[in-house]
Amino acid sequence: MITAMESIIRAATRQDDEPLNILLFNSDERYETSLSKTNHNFYLLGNKWNNTKRLMPENFTEIFGLSYGIGFDLVLCLGRYRGLEDCLTVSQTCHAPLVLAELDYPNPNKEFKLQKGDINVFIDDQQAFAWGFKTNYHLVDNCFDADLFTLDNTPKENVAVTNISNWKERDWSHGFRLYHRNIGDAPKKILGETHWQELADEYKSSLIYVNPTTHVYQPIELLEAMACGCIPISFNDTPMAKKFFNGRYDCAPTELNNKIKDIMFNTSKEELDELAMYSFEKVSFANNEVEFIHQWTKILNEAARLPYRGINR
Repeated sequence: MITAMESIIRAATRQDDEPLNILLFNSDERYETSLSKTNHNFYLLGNKWNNTKRLMPENFTEIFGLSYGIGFDLVLCLGRYRGLEDCLTVSQTCHAPLVLAELDYPNPNKEFKLQKGDINVFIDDQQAFAWGFKTNYHLVDNCFDADLFTLDNTPKENVAVTNISNWKERDWSHGFRLYHRNIGDAPKKILGETHWQELADEYKSSLIYVNPTTHVYQPIELLEAMACGCIPISFNDTPMAKKFFNGRYDCAPTELNNKIKDIMFNTSKEELDELAMYSFEKVSFANNEVEFIHQWTKILNEAARLPYRGINR
């Protein structure tokens, strides 16, 4: 079993330019693929890596327990609903700082306490405030693979596509029942576990992307679909509608069927082309992988310099 000694020795002997050893609880292969470009060493606990979503980067290693004799520089958790309790325990056991990056919104059906890491990361101020933070946090916007997910000349089909894995089990945050209650007979396609290369092709050939999430703050699937020119529809009064759409594409859940049909059958080809370009430009101008890597490099280096304090989180 790993002890604090490995991490203490590691912190005392690590060279400044040496890649960090980061213990990460796997929960989002897309996000973690972007994180891999910081060029540190990531050791994955928890869920097994899903190569359907992305190929596992070379600097990622799956481990199945803590008896490997590895000195960890820090523990990274990607959300309070994504293994936080285990991360807290491992952080204490390893005597390593905890970086807590939040990708979701609070579940309105659950009480939550102001749980903190040694360093806390959010997507923007609105999300941080929702979790009860006023100060002392970092901001890092999401990013996606703009080489793979991009608008091209692929003809668009009259179909509203949605891509969510394990959807029924994640109803509270991903709107499973809301979607199925209201989609009706609108032309639709649910992708689920689709290989990432096929996923890009599906987005490029689909006219609309339905984003039914209610408490996922900035779904990378949505960004990827918009980059491929999908016209997004999101339920109003959700974090994504407020952040991204400014009322242009959002609708009440009960209006979903009519909204899809209106775009498909009552919109000219010229306007559809304009909407596809608008979607592409909206996310492409905001997507900055270089800045994402830069910000995360600073955060991880800052965390690795922190002495473990055993914060009462």
